[in-house]
Order: sequence, then C-alpha cells, then structure tokens
Amino acid sequence: MKKNVEMKHRSGKGDTGHPLLLPPPAAAGLRGTDGATGGKTEGCKGGWADGGTDGCPSRGAAPLPSFPPLSPGRAGPGGSAPPAGAAPAPAPAPPPHLTGLAAAGPARPVPAARSRPAPGHGAPAAAAAAAGARPRRRRQVPVPAGPAAQPAPRPAARPQRVCGAEADRHQQEIFHQLQAVVPEEDLWEVHETLDSLVSNVNIELLNALRYHMVDKRVLTDDLKHGTTLNSMYQNLPIQIHHYPNGIVTVNCARLLKADHHATNGVVHVIDKVIATTTNTIQQIIETEDSLETLRTAVAASDLSSLLESEGQYTLLAPTNEAFEKIPRETLNRILGDPEALRDLLNHHILKSAMCAEAIIAGLTMETLEGATLDVGCSGEELTLNGKPIIANKDVLATNGVVHFVNELLIPDSAKTVFELAQESEVSKSTDLFRQAGLSSHLTGSEQVTLLAPVNNVFKDGLPIIDSNMRNLLLNHIVKDQLSSKYLYHGQKLQTLGDKELRVFVYRNNLCIENACIAAHDKRGRFGTLFSVDKMLTPPTGSVMDVLKADHRFSTLVAAIQSAGLTENLNRPGTFTVFAPTNEAFRAMPQGELNKLMGNAKELANILKFHVADEILVSGAVTALVRLKSMQGDKLEVSMKNNVIHINKEPVAESDIMATNGVIYAVNSVLQPQAPVYSRILARMKENSSGF
Repeated sequence: MKKNVEMKHRSGKGDTGHPLLLPPPAAAGLRGTDGATGGKTEGCKGGWADGGTDGCPSRGAAPLPSFPPLSPGRAGPGGSAPPAGAAPAPAPAPPPHLTGLAAAGPARPVPAARSRPAPGHGAPAAAAAAAGARPRRRRQVPVPAGPAAQPAPRPAARPQRVCGAEADRHQQEIFHQLQAVVPEEDLWEVHETLDSLVSNVNIELLNALRYHMVDKRVLTDDLKHGTTLNSMYQNLPIQIHHYPNGIVTVNCARLLKADHHATNGVVHVIDKVIATTTNTIQQIIETEDSLETLRTAVAASDLSSLLESEGQYTLLAPTNEAFEKIPRETLNRILGDPEALRDLLNHHILKSAMCAEAIIAGLTMETLEGATLDVGCSGEELTLNGKPIIANKDVLATNGVVHFVNELLIPDSAKTVFELAQESEVSKSTDLFRQAGLSSHLTGSEQVTLLAPVNNVFKDGLPIIDSNMRNLLLNHIVKDQLSSKYLYHGQKLQTLGDKELRVFVYRNNLCIENACIAAHDKRGRFGTLFSVDKMLTPPTGSVMDVLKADHRFSTLVAAIQSAGLTENLNRPGTFTVFAPTNEAFRAMPQGELNKLMGNAKELANILKFHVADEILVSGAVTALVRLKSMQGDKLEVSMKNNVIHINKEPVAESDIMATNGVIYAVNSVLQPQAPVYSRILARMKENSSGF
C-alpha cells in the first residue's frame, strides 16, 4: 500500500474512523442544460455529487483547492457509511434560489457508476452472509516487511487521477497485488478503503462546489466593493471587490460573464476555481517559511494586531531573499530603529485589497506609511515602481490579499539624507560632500536639511576640494530638518558653516539665497533633501561692501559716493541693484559722462533708477516681471535664452548676493524715461527741425 493510504480498525458496529482524502482532482466547470448553470450529476467512480462534476481532470484545468469533508463517513457529509447492500442516501435538495460561481472550462461526459464487487471470493462468504452469521471481527491489516512494504516516495507534483475503465483496471491491479501479502479474510477491508477514498474525493468536490454557491440570488448590481457573501460551504466568506476600472473579482478570480439566469438562481462565470479563505494576513506570515525575516520584523514593530484585525489590506510581503539583498549596515540600522522599521513595514501595506486581476498600467496606490507606489504590468508580469518584483500573487486572507515580493521597498522616511541624495538627481553632490569629509552629518541621527545642487550644475566637472570649498559645502547643510511647504518669505536659516540664509517665496518658485528648489523635497528619517538649481553663495557684506570689493564697479562706487547714496546702500534692507560696470560708463559719450558726474542731483536720479526696493533673484524670473525703482519709474525684468534682461538690456552676471540685497552686473547705464511733457516737447522740436 502507498504511505498515504491509512487502514482503520473496524468493528461490526460500523466505521469509526475518518477516511483520508485523496489529492483533489482537477477543476471543471459547472454543467447544466445551457452549459453555464449547475445541475445534479453523478460523481466519478460511483460517488454522488449534487451540482458536481465527474471529478476527472480536464486538459489545462487548474487543481482544486483542498476541501475537508463536512462530517465523517464514506457516503457523503452528514453521517456514517450506510450498511452493505443499502441504497445510497439521497442528496439534499438545493435551495429554490441559488447563486453559482462557475469556473470557466470545457464540459465533459460523466462516466457511468461502477458496481462494487461482492464481498469475499467465492461461496463461503456468500453462504455466511445468507445464513445471517455474525461477521468476524476485522483486525488491522498487517504491513509485511521487506521491499514490497516500503512506502512509495512522495511525488514532486500532485498525481493525475485516472477515470473510467482505466480507473477500474488500476484499482483491480492494486487489489490483486495485495492478495499476495494480505490474508483473504481481510482483503475486502482493503478494497473498502480504496472505495472509501474514491467516495471522499466526491465529497471534496461537493464541498468545493458548495463554496462556489450562495443560497440567495445575487446579481451584478449587488456585487459591491468590499462585500462579503456567505457560501453554502460552512458559511465561509467569499470576498467581492469591484474596482474603479470596472473589474470585479471573487476571491481574486476575475468575473468573466455575469448574470446567467436559471429557473432556480443565477450563474456568474469566473476565470478560475476559488479557494477557501480561513487565515488572516498575520497567520499567513506565521506559516510561510519564506517570510521568516518579515515575521521577526512584524513582531518587533508591534504590527501583528493590525494584520490580524478586520479590514481589507494588501500586503506586499518581502521574502527572506528580499531582506538579504539589502546591505547589512542599512538593514541593521532600520531593524534597530523602531520608527524606521514601522515606516518600512507600513510602506508594504496598501490601504485596500488589490487583486492582481484588477491591476492595470499607470495605477498609483497609497500605502499606510503615506507614500504612493506605482503599480502596473509589463506583459504578463506585475510591476512595482516599474520593476517586475512580484514573485507570488493573490494569496488570499480573510482581511485582504498578500503578494510576495523579492525586493524590499524602503520608503524615504526610513532612509538617511545621504541615501536619499544617492538615489536622486544630485548624486554628484553626494560625491562632493563625501570627498569633503561631511558624510557623517548626512548618515547619522543629526537633524539637518541638505541643499544639494543638481547634477547639471557640475557638467564641467566637480570643483577641487579645499578649505574654502569645504566651508561653502557646510553652508549647504541647514541645522534643522525642514519641509518646503512650511517655509515663508524672509525666513532665516542657520547653516553648519555658521552663516544665515534667507528664504524668498515667489509666485512660481521657492528660493534660498540665489538657489531655487528644483524638485520636491524628500524627507528622510532624520534629514530632508532639497534639490537646488545652483551652488549657493551666502552673502558676505552689504551691497556697498560687495561693490567696493569688486574692481569692476569702481566707477559706480565713486558715483554713489558723489550722489550721497552710500548710507542708503549700507543700511539693512531688501534691494535689487542693477549695477553698471566700468565698461558701461566708458560706453557713454565723454561729455555726457562729465556732465552727469558734475550734477549730483541728476546723478542721484540716474542711480536710483538702477535700484528696486525688493529682492528678485534670477530663479524667480520666468516671464516679464516689473519692479518699481527708487526713482519712481518701472523696471522690466525678463528672461530670454536663459539670460536675464533689464529694460531689454542683457545682464552680464546675475545673483551677486549681499546681506541687504542682490546685485546684477549690467554693461550699460540705464536711462529713465523723460516725463510725458518733456517727450512731447522733444518730439515737436524734432519735427520742427525737419522743415
């Protein structure tokens, strides 16, 4: 006998043991007169099944899930085996209105029932039965020693059943093989056991079919998202999900054809046989060997209660292999930090149950951690954030669904700011900070905000690291963990280099000194990453101090002093200065320049036209911007071909930062428009000279 065939001790009072279920046969569709609805059919090998199939495998069909019998006995659920020679008990009548879930598949003819051979071999047994002799007490069948008694090795895959005449020959062959080792008086015991196992397969088929049935009429309009229906198999739940894209799933099997009406109910066709669901997500984690590391992490994070609770979640369960791919230092840091660990696990839990059948390209799902994941498909494979990392899908639980993933999804909230920078478009900046020996500020528990220039800033190569560059990089690290949405105009930020940075909030941009935010900030465990569009240049002095320190503006400095404006440009304020270079003054006619320098009032008027009483950095100029000058007239600032223009004149250099403003170097002296009446007189004078 095979290892999995269990012999039971029997007495004359009947069968007292639970027969062992054979591996379930392959799935087949419910069959009826129209090919869609179920009916009462005869089970394979003479068993009985109400609304069942022949129990034989069909080509291409999926294996049935295992369904335990409803109660002990060989003849069907609800009682013990009938006595020898008795007619089989009638099947219970179905309710008047049913809803059936039919797994799509080809219909097959049902083989005729088999007659069981008479007990015994010859007249003695028949005579004893006719005389009413008390049956002999049956003893347990001994298993002979030797090679013939060794159990067969367990097959790697579920064996395929044989049906019809081939099945009869198969059973008779086993029967005759046992004659050589089993005494004749116990031979029928073995035969009854084989027949019992065949009957129990039909019980299992019946249970499977009952799990596909609901004892009321349920139409498509009743299949609401999150609905739970009680099946006719021990009232076990059937989960319905109706997704926004119109897809409906039943225990993650896709609804193919709905609302096939019958005289006693309605049939919905689904794409596969559905399995019973009895475990919570937490119980699945506890029983799967491939989730051992996840099981330890869940216990350490105190998330077990959530995964056992009622609700509908999707767990993207990282396997042991997924954890092993993470660098040991990173994994130990996360596992040793309760908050980071909780964020990591919550990042693998979606807020609703998402079956694989409902996933389409371009789908975005929110996790319990608060971030979003891009869920989609590439051919036949499901993807997460564009990667085909789902190893096993649609493991159904009573409170959701589990998909096994072979890569760990680490959220930003569990990463260091250095890790955030390495994965962003600022990777060259991370090399710069590492070369400067500043990595410790970006990988520990120090709360900081990193202002990291994007890679395009260093298209000509990284600068040489010296003491000045290291100090400049320290001023790219702010002493607090910030969020861009809470920054406000005029806010002051302290850096690790002991400098003060100003925040400028414009209609279309957010800037810190001369650098503007180039991408959404990423918030890590202790630090935040701001990607900025250029290297910051913290201010070192007032507008007047900066102009005096730059030899290009020596003529302008002399003009400011002559006009008596030195004090104005030294005081605290918010100035934007369009500073004419020495070249700009040399471009003026010498006589006009001498006349201007000799008239302090006119000179002051011209210089005030170059100054606005607000700070405008170049990153805020996306279209035409008008500023009111201190002289009173408007200044028009625009961007053309990535060059700032002031009153249509190109700017030579932008964003020279000062503690009380910003300076633009211009190669021309700007002239304010004359008053209206002066322009009219000048035009009249030009016209009169033409006659």
